[in-house]
Amino acid sequence: MTDAYSRRVLACYVTFDPPSYRSAMMAFRLCVQRYGRLPQELVVDQGPEFGSVYFQSLLTRCLVTQLDRPPQQPRFGSVVERLFGTATTQLLNQLRGNTQASKTPRHMTREVDPKRLAVWTLERFAPRLSEYVHEVYDQMDHPALGQSPREAYAQGMTLSGSRSHRLIPYSEDFLMLTRPSTETGTVKIHPSRGIKVNGLHYWHESMRLADQSGKSVPVRYEPFDMGFVYAYFGGQWIECIADTFAHVHGRSEREWNLILDEWREQQRQHNQKRITMNGPLLAQFLQKLQGDEALLLQRRLDLEEQAQREAILLKRPKTPEPTLSAPPLLTPMYNWLFLVFGEPLGKFVRLTCSS
Repeated sequence: MTDAYSRRVLACYVTFDPPSYRSAMMAFRLCVQRYGRLPQELVVDQGPEFGSVYFQSLLTRCLVTQLDRPPQQPRFGSVVERLFGTATTQLLNQLRGNTQASKTPRHMTREVDPKRLAVWTLERFAPRLSEYVHEVYDQMDHPALGQSPREAYAQGMTLSGSRSHRLIPYSEDFLMLTRPSTETGTVKIHPSRGIKVNGLHYWHESMRLADQSGKSVPVRYEPFDMGFVYAYFGGQWIECIADTFAHVHGRSEREWNLILDEWREQQRQHNQKRITMNGPLLAQFLQKLQGDEALLLQRRLDLEEQAQREAILLKRPKTPEPTLSAPPLLTPMYNWLFLVFGEPLGKFVRLTCSS
């Protein structure tokens, strides 16, 4: 996301996933996290992710006007396209493993094959790209402006005013606005099973109350962790936990959809016409699905993106557990018994000695 007036990069998000509403959601979060506001007008192309109900409702909540770029008119996107070219020339082409040599495969030898030279992972590359756009490119003189994007942005804020009424605090309330909902937007509370979202059952102790049984409540979920959903009842958003939390925690919505597609296909092969979601059955299926290539690939990509997602979602890294100090030295006789039996009063183990 860029500012057309100052050419300043407002948000930069890198992912392995194809373009989707999830990428747009993360770009909005990054923009508010860094600048505390969103642009008043947003120019987008004809991508399907920009025409979804979720994207339109998110812009409406944040008071952002959407402007569609005319199709087959590349000059309307010249600002962002020029930025792509500059970043490719100044940064990407200078990294080890870049694909410049693959433009002419006949001139490429084994020693310069980008597949053999690639060393950058997404976890390492994403913060470096963010540092480039916010610290290096942001302070370089732009030929169209005669000054740096940072100076042009500050000048524009001085001329037009800071407009403090458009500031958006980066808090849990804003994160809740950016979370998607289901197709209907509401779910019904079952007194013993809780609520059902995306084929999974979620539960919270407040659902045991008699006045909540059978009530339809608004619901939202985090597309990068299917272990939690958020239901609105009792005047607040309540975090609900999946019944198969151990198997779905940390799995993204895209990975979960791949799992459901594979599961439905197996059910059809067994001639089951009616396909219903079952938590324990899906948990057993997940254990058998560990060898599926598409699932493993998506799981690996999600793990590489986990670090930058946690930074956006206000999650602190876990502190390492304290390591235990080495036990005191034992007597020679007790040491010999420890080696023979593996541990005091433990099971006999076979030992081999080498000179």
